[in-house]
Amino acid sequence: MTDYVIDENVVLNAIHGKKASNNKSKNADTEKIFLYGFFSNKDKQFMNLKIQQKFFALPKKVEQKYNNEILDNHIIPRFLGVMSDPLKTSIIEGISNNFEGVKKCDTEFVGVTLQSNAILVTADGNLKKAIQEDSFVSKCKCSTVEEVLEK
Repeated sequence: MTDYVIDENVVLNAIHGKKASNNKSKNADTEKIFLYGFFSNKDKQFMNLKIQQKFFALPKKVEQKYNNEILDNHIIPRFLGVMSDPLKTSIIEGISNNFEGVKKCDTEFVGVTLQSNAILVTADGNLKKAIQEDSFVSKCKCSTVEEVLEK
């Protein structure tokens, strides 16, 4: 059993089926494989209330951002269901701080990862690099989806 903090972009990419346009690998098959595996195994995730609110707003965000595109409509209800399962999701406060180099939208994910000692799973190589370069958060365990699946 492994503990994770799942970055919002992992879920968005899996829903949309594509990674950000600046990524070498354009499809998001690894995100889908990771999430469907997570839904069915005993792994656990951590989040705080702000992250939870982001994910509860996901259906509306997806509707606005990906209007008229083909999406995986199974991921949002499954992810929201897992969020409501206390055996799969724990809500903690996380460490609150402005981490150097880490984008403001990612600080909550990093703070929860530090507090929970989980692995932050990201689709964003830049986030992993920013964490490695920040002396305070460099001890934060951060892996790309591909790295998690390789283990």
